[in-house]
Amino acid sequence: QRRISHADLPLEVSLPEPHRVGIDRLAGAAACGLVRPRGVAAVLIDCGTAATVDLISAEGAFLGGAILPGPALMARALEKGTSRLPSVAALERSPPPAMPGRSTQEAIAVGIGYGIRGAIARLEAEARAALGPETVTILTGGWRAAVRDAVPNALEVPDLVLAGIALAAARALAR
Repeated sequence: QRRISHADLPLEVSLPEPHRVGIDRLAGAAACGLVRPRGVAAVLIDCGTAATVDLISAEGAFLGGAILPGPALMARALEKGTSRLPSVAALERSPPPAMPGRSTQEAIAVGIGYGIRGAIARLEAEARAALGPETVTILTGGWRAAVRDAVPNALEVPDLVLAGIALAAARALAR
């Protein structure tokens, strides 16, 4: 019995240490090959515990990307890292309240909600600039609806990482 690794995926990893990249990121990138047009680069935005914005070349190679905390991690960091800020729940499932937040909890929700949208939008724009104008954006993960408006032309594929894991498992079993 062994764990699935980058070597089990139908994916070139154009990084110096492919074994150090999270298998979830690589599985999602491999599964992009199932949904992106052939010969077209992709930006993969995965909204999980952490948010990742990864670049896949037109040839299908994983090029790296960016990782930032998801809304729940941001909220926990504020709660645990400060002496008086309260916990805030359900930031991943609904849009943030309107600006300005009229209570401390609303202010946290506004900051995290618009902060994550702004970060995702900026990272997606930077990725598209690096990859070219024909690039497709793919949005996946459990709280993707919270950032859908930040990447309005994204192709939404709810369980892309699971599809990539299935690809890896099939290849590993065939060996």
